[in-house]
Amino acid sequence: MLTSVDYQHAPKLITILSHLHFATSSEDVYNCLSHVANLLDFDFFFYSGRFSSPQHKIIEHTLSNYPKKWQERYKQLGYEKLDPIWQHSLSRLTPLIWGPELFRSPIERAFYEERCGFGLQSGVTFPVFSPSGAPGALSLGISRSNVPHAFLLSVVQNGAAAAAYVHDAIHRLVAQGLAQSRPKLTKRERECLHWVAKGKTSWEISRILEISEHGVIHHLRNVMQKLNVTKRYHAVQIAHEYGLLDDALSSFATDRASK
Repeated sequence: MLTSVDYQHAPKLITILSHLHFATSSEDVYNCLSHVANLLDFDFFFYSGRFSSPQHKIIEHTLSNYPKKWQERYKQLGYEKLDPIWQHSLSRLTPLIWGPELFRSPIERAFYEERCGFGLQSGVTFPVFSPSGAPGALSLGISRSNVPHAFLLSVVQNGAAAAAYVHDAIHRLVAQGLAQSRPKLTKRERECLHWVAKGKTSWEISRILEISEHGVIHHLRNVMQKLNVTKRYHAVQIAHEYGLLDDALSSFATDRASK
């Protein structure tokens, strides 16, 4: 039986969510979401986050116990384009309580009926954004209709907290994965690229680093090959996003001081 979620849930919820600080895999986050949904008296959960890689590719991360057939249809038929709940999540910060009034056009109403047929009848969606602006959303659903509005309102605070914790954990895991896969640049390659970022020519860099101009060109060609680009400024942009240039100047300064 559904009961209004009060502040007595908060301590236990925070205890569950605090484990996300130590999550090392998506499975850890999934298990946490299962506990959260159970604690708040929901049958289903769905989390989706979209993150950008340094090469501007979208990394989409989804964790859900929604019916698999519904997830497959949703993806195959591109339902996200007409789903008002997901569209709300991309542009708004406020939680959204599901209701038939959200589905206005004939095609949206047909989508709503199909959605309900898979047991996703009542629920709340919590949009969330990372500090970098990466969007995400956590939805909690119930397979029963006519769920009291007061109950859905009562989970807003705890649900929003859960969404923030989950999105932060996935963002951290994605960042760790990118860090492990980032290209390896040598110290000299990073130094050359750093000075490119400062607007220096190959000849000017050769004078600064006290190496030949041919050597500078060689190092920069290697950098562009590793980063899969053909322009120096593209290499600078991608290297910066990977965090490969942060210590280039400090390393150079240290070496100069030791001579």
